[in-house]
Amino acid sequence: MTPRTGDLFGPAAPAENAAFSGPRRLVIPGPPVPKARARTVRGHSYTPARTAAAEKAIKALALAAGWTPLDGPVAVTLHFYVPDRRRRDIDNLTKLVLDALNGIAWHDDSQIRCLVARRSHTPDSPRTDVDVCAVPEERT
Repeated sequence: MTPRTGDLFGPAAPAENAAFSGPRRLVIPGPPVPKARARTVRGHSYTPARTAAAEKAIKALALAAGWTPLDGPVAVTLHFYVPDRRRRDIDNLTKLVLDALNGIAWHDDSQIRCLVARRSHTPDSPRTDVDVCAVPEERT
């Protein structure tokens, strides 16, 4: 497998390395959505509708792609292609995707050992590219 341009995982490891799994890619169409804070009204907290809808759509895409949780440590690369130059906090964009994929791409987000996120301005094709890859266990 030849690495894609900008692929931080590089080529796939040899088949005899059972601890390594090549990257899975998920393309989430449409402008990236930042995670909004939970709202509290009269003592009751709720997740804003836009956040809940975006998380639900990401989960559905990953499940439709056949994703199942990886065991062991994982590396995640997120590339957010935004349609305009409005200010967006990359940590809130990242949080929404990671929360949506928790239990689908990995069992628990504590498995994430490497996380890379970047944002680019792309007015013609707003989307989010997600790459998830199992990585070898660390030896001490």
